[in-house]
Amino acid sequence: MRMQHKLPLEYGPREAKILRNLTETQKLPSKNEGFRRGIVATEYLMDADRGLLFEVLVSLLNQASEGLNDMSTFPRKLEVCKTLASEIEATYAVQKGIESADSIDIFRADLDNYLVLAQTKGFEGADKKKVATRLRALSEVARQFAKKESGTRRTESTISEILFREV
Repeated sequence: MRMQHKLPLEYGPREAKILRNLTETQKLPSKNEGFRRGIVATEYLMDADRGLLFEVLVSLLNQASEGLNDMSTFPRKLEVCKTLASEIEATYAVQKGIESADSIDIFRADLDNYLVLAQTKGFEGADKKKVATRLRALSEVARQFAKKESGTRRTESTISEILFREV
């Protein structure tokens, strides 16, 4: 299929670095393909319910904080939480702008740090109560975002229960 539309783009150094990394690592075949995928992804993410996504994150973070003593499943729970946090951040970037997405990066960043520790046995000898407290604090922050985004608190989703049955 031959492309018929052309568009000059302006973007900053942050986007240039991301685009260069994606094309050099061949996660994207070209800048043009990155733009095309971005347009389609934006269309899908515009319909995402941020409040619902945060409600699911609340449930997942609570389950992760309660499962800290089982290191056979804990890293997977963190990975699921981090993946959802990344999706929420992407949704924010699309729906509310990059600055809004940056304002909620604490979820993804903290979970990424904890995931690295869990995968490298960095939690051996750690105060697991403090880690569980931090995960519950992140859950409470996510709950506040869920309330703000949805206006009313819904009952916690059972999606996370379905997800973790498989773990």
